[in-house]
Amino acid sequence: MLRRKPYDATAELWSVGVVFHELLCGVPPFRGANVAKLLEAIMEATGPPPPPPGASAACVELLHALLQPDPARRIAFARFAAHPFLAPPSPPTPPTTAVD
Repeated sequence: MLRRKPYDATAELWSVGVVFHELLCGVPPFRGANVAKLLEAIMEATGPPPPPPGASAACVELLHALLQPDPARRIAFARFAAHPFLAPPSPPTPPTTAVD
């Protein structure tokens, strides 16, 4: 969107990644004094922003998939919706009791 290219759902998934990063880390994944500097910071990044300490592998994988700068390589919506990090937790298994 900032590069004046066609806008589609992958831009929305990028936005989800930005908000997700801010919720987890308390800071935006990229910073710039203005839109041009922000785009420059995104394009010059040598990798994804660092995940929060203690993040699970599934959390980190989802964050990196959402913040993929190349829209063609960004996670698709169906994969996002089915991602293990977003799956509801399994209910705890009740303890078994021995029968005498």
